[in-house]
Amino acid sequence: MTTLCRGSLGIDMKKFLLLLLSLVLLLCSCSGLRSFERDAEGYGYTDKRSDLYYVELDAAFEPAKTGEAFGEYENEKTGAKRTFSEIPDLDPALFLTDEYLNVYYAGETPVDASKWELSAILVCDEDVISVEMFRFTAEKDAATVAEIRSLWFEGTGDAMLPFSDASYKRRIKMSCDAYPNLFYCFSFLAYDSGEAYFYDATSRRTVAVPDALVALLRSAAAQEN
Repeated sequence: MTTLCRGSLGIDMKKFLLLLLSLVLLLCSCSGLRSFERDAEGYGYTDKRSDLYYVELDAAFEPAKTGEAFGEYENEKTGAKRTFSEIPDLDPALFLTDEYLNVYYAGETPVDASKWELSAILVCDEDVISVEMFRFTAEKDAATVAEIRSLWFEGTGDAMLPFSDASYKRRIKMSCDAYPNLFYCFSFLAYDSGEAYFYDATSRRTVAVPDALVALLRSAAAQEN
């Protein structure tokens, strides 16, 4: 029979307490939000744990929905905070979003929506919240999807909006299977004069929409209502 002396019991207890403390610290570090640091120019943020740098994408990109909180930035001078969240089905080491639905990207290959193989184009009402009114899918509406895509990315983008307010407004949201839950967006504006345009408020790109496509967009909306 082996008899443990009091000294060995003390050593074993210290080892146990150190191990327990290490586990507690590990659990705390895993459960807490990651700390982010903003660059001097204000263009992006660095995850201090992974050292990944996330740059803010063009405002035309937005998440379809947000997931769990991932990290947080706090301005040491003002105390202002920004929370970064995951985008479901996208790698958080590449994509994150914030409470303002800005999208941040840490990859090396630029995200170019003009090269997407579109799976669908959603047409949404964004009066107060975003509500999908109807959608065109690549499977059922291939010609319409191709026309909208070509018009926006390849059409002349220097048209001038009328000075009056649009009487009909919808948000166009392009999606693809390669980037689930990530949209590329711009506006569809129609006027009482009969004119209609695709428009991006950030870049000011403005593309005149032909009458046939305007009629299709309006008739699809009427059928849904």
